[in-house]
Amino acid sequence: MCRLIFILSFLNLILVQGQINLVPDSSFENYNYIPTIRLSPADVFHKVLPFWFAPTDGTPDYYNTNSTSIITSLPQNTYYSTNFPICSNFQYARTGNGCAAFGTGVLFDSFYTLKTRHEYIQTKLVQPLIENHYYRVSFYINISHCSYMAFSSLGAYISVDSIRQYYPNSYDYPNWSNYETIIKPQILNHSGILSDSINWVKISGIYKAKGAEQWVTLGHFNVSNEKIVIYDTLQKPFNPYCS
Repeated sequence: MCRLIFILSFLNLILVQGQINLVPDSSFENYNYIPTIRLSPADVFHKVLPFWFAPTDGTPDYYNTNSTSIITSLPQNTYYSTNFPICSNFQYARTGNGCAAFGTGVLFDSFYTLKTRHEYIQTKLVQPLIENHYYRVSFYINISHCSYMAFSSLGAYISVDSIRQYYPNSYDYPNWSNYETIIKPQILNHSGILSDSINWVKISGIYKAKGAEQWVTLGHFNVSNEKIVIYDTLQKPFNPYCS
């Protein structure tokens, strides 16, 4: 499938005026193995990164400087479709050796219908949040060179319990995920279109805990003022039927 790929590095969730990061693997360094291909199905993501989950049938990916495959290596990796190289991406991890990537704005059938699906990643904090305490949440995003669209509404949703949605057929649109319509993130990007493929862009905010929250989900969340850019497909690679 063709994807707008956001690469994620370093999630931070700390008590304001504190110093301890409550995210157990904030820089995606603790892996069981480094994949040599794009990940699929969803449960493979957790097998690679023990502290991270794919909460839907989406297939987020993992990249590392120690990878032996050009598909999952850093800083350079190649995006393939049906074993055919589409384009190459170049980006160093902001910290450490690893990065996670999730697709959003995935077109299901046609470039012109603009039907979309979204991938998410999720982690459990090392301890629950304390009621009425304020926490600073921040993470860094970089868009893949291979992306032909750019969105503004990426954010973080903080919850007491894990949110999971799995379906018998992960490619039955629109049931891939409806997080964007039923979940309102507490932390949301307010810097406009996220289209920088060179620099890491920080998304951050302050969250007042209700108490007992222990999960964070990252991805695309629909809002009324969503901004979208569709690049000239002559300049950006695109195939509406690639897989």
